[in-house]
Amino acid sequence: EALFKAMGTGWPRGGKLTDVELHQGAGGPRIEVTGAARVILDGRRVSEIAVTTSWEGNLALCLVLLLR
Repeated sequence: EALFKAMGTGWPRGGKLTDVELHQGAGGPRIEVTGAARVILDGRRVSEIAVTTSWEGNLALCLVLLLR
């Protein structure tokens, strides 16, 4: 949802939820984008997706920045 908001399209106009995968690793979180969402990002010349996450209990936050 945070990615679609950063794209300015919202969901579902920005693609399917299954177009976006959040991966948590030793180097921090990263987002992998495929499908219609990838086509939109490529058309907007997005070269990097910066993402950070935080959570406590059952509350979560995800911040996404799209960089050219």
